[in-house]
Parts: sequence; C-alpha cells; structure tokens
Amino acid sequence: MSPYEDRKVDFLLSVFEESNEHIRATDEKNILIASSFVALIAVMMAILMDKISIISWTYFVFSLFIIIIGFCILMLQLWYREWKEHYLDICREITLNFNLEDKLLPFWLRKTSINTVFSADKFLLLITFLINISIISYSLYLLWNLMKYSLSLKILILIFSLILYFSLIIVTKQKLINKQKFLLA
Repeated sequence: MSPYEDRKVDFLLSVFEESNEHIRATDEKNILIASSFVALIAVMMAILMDKISIISWTYFVFSLFIIIIGFCILMLQLWYREWKEHYLDICREITLNFNLEDKLLPFWLRKTSINTVFSADKFLLLITFLINISIISYSLYLLWNLMKYSLSLKILILIFSLILYFSLIIVTKQKLINKQKFLLA
C-alpha cells in the first residue's frame, strides 16, 4: 500500500472509531433523558394520584409546565435519533471502503442486515410520546371543566389547542431536526 492509502485507511478508521463513540454517547444521553422523564412522571403520578379528580387552574398550569418539559424531552429524543442515524450512515459509508466479510462487522453494518422496525430508542420515543399525549389529554380535561363557555366554543378551543401542539412538533422537527439540513451540534 502507498503512504497515501495508509493515511486514508488510518483516517477512515479514526473517523469510524470516533463515530462509534458518538453513537454510544448519543444512546446514553437518549436513555438518560427519557428514563428521567418517565421517572419524573411516575413520581408525580404516585404523589398526585388521589388528587387527579381535583379541577383547578393550579393543576392546569402545572400540566402545561409538564407538557413543555415533555415537548422538550421529545424534541431532544428526536434530535439524538437524527444524530445517531447520521453517525450510522457515516459508519456504513466507511465500511464500503473496506472489503470485509459480514461476519466481521457488527450486525447493523452488514450488507445483508435485516432492518428492524422496533428498537429501544424508538420504544423510549413512543413512551415519551404516549406520556405527552396523556398529559395533554389531562390538561384538556381540566381546561374543558374550567372554561365557562358554550359547548361549541369549548370544542373549538380544544381543537385549536391540539392543532397548535402538533403543529409545533412538526414545525420544530422540520426546522431544527432535519436530516436534509446541517445538524447543529
């Protein structure tokens, strides 16, 4: 091999090693924030379970605060997922420069690998999303009972609130967490 080829191989191996470290770090961060959020919700549910039927503006404002936290956690998880996909793509591209048998590669880099539909990070994302939907449902229930408007106006306010929340998720994902754009570190 020429010195140029040696340097290329060394460079690719160092990028591969660094990408693998980033994948592990991204997974650790994702698990940490998701499990912390789930633990927070579990503790809150244990404390507030007997008070869940109380309808007050205080609980409504508190539920909005939790929705904001849940939204931030969801966005972080989506952001980490995009970074992980980015690092995986880099590792796949690097392995194309080497003629290695599939048995020498991790299962996620093999040419004959099976794409799994379900993974742990997708499961954590699903749990966060379901928790957020539950909290939104609870806050809408509180809002429904706290508002002193006509039935049609209440329905419009609830529909507008849902549209606003899901639009915020979509716009934030498209503007900040988009594979087509340069990922901000």
